[in-house]
Amino acid sequence: NMVARVRAVTPAQFEDFLARQRRDTQAADEAAAEQRREIEGTPDQDANTDDSPTP
Repeated sequence: NMVARVRAVTPAQFEDFLARQRRDTQAADEAAAEQRREIEGTPDQDANTDDSPTP
């Protein structure tokens, strides 16, 4: 069985909710972008080692 709960709000309350959701989503997007920059900026130690024999 699926149960749903509905809450009636005024249009102004709904607009406030949407604005809050947009701010929260934007903040999360910015935090994720910062984490990606940190990860991509850190060199992969295994990828930077050259184990080939020297002549």
